[in-house]
Amino acid sequence: MLLWAVLAVVVVATNGCCAPDRWSAYQLKAGLELIKGSPKTQVGLSKIYHDTASERSAEVIKYAAEGEKNGVKIISDHKNKRLYVINLKTNACTVHNFDKPFRRFCTDSSQYLYDIKLGYGDNSLTAHEYYNELGPDDGKVGHLYLVSDACIPLQGVNFGLGKLDFLISSGWGSFTTDFDDSVFVPPSTCPPLNFSQREYGVNIFDVIRNNGPLKYGKL
Repeated sequence: MLLWAVLAVVVVATNGCCAPDRWSAYQLKAGLELIKGSPKTQVGLSKIYHDTASERSAEVIKYAAEGEKNGVKIISDHKNKRLYVINLKTNACTVHNFDKPFRRFCTDSSQYLYDIKLGYGDNSLTAHEYYNELGPDDGKVGHLYLVSDACIPLQGVNFGLGKLDFLISSGWGSFTTDFDDSVFVPPSTCPPLNFSQREYGVNIFDVIRNNGPLKYGKL
């Protein structure tokens, strides 16, 4: 049986749906980016956690880009307006102001395209394709993704538009609604927030793509 079958089923309409209030999943990404005509590759595995009630999310990212292995954990505490970035090897931590609203995984801001059947016979499910674009006009990111009847993401493709030249393919699996809240607790190495620090917003494309190793340090 498919892992997604354990989650409650909700009706998906063309006007959108939302994932459960609390969920966790693995995400596998593989991508290609062109920088001044030179191709760069990356592959990464993430574990993602979302909890709507406490307005917290976390992502543990381990990836390789051009032969370099890297890792980072990002904890977003929206209620307390704090974002923690932790180096997975050294446990070094930085803390930033984070005044961003918590957002559930929902499809209502995306364009519904069509339905597709994945798998065969009893080991199959119906998926729903959506599309949206994010970012400024000269650097938009296109996003095509499939969700299940339970509004769980299954597959996705991100690609650069305008001045951005990259393609990232994603797959999701091992979904669960049962996990320990300790994943949201920052380590003791995280210092108190210094008011001189500026507001900070993590763009996951910056982490996954090739400037991630430069920004967060080699492991």
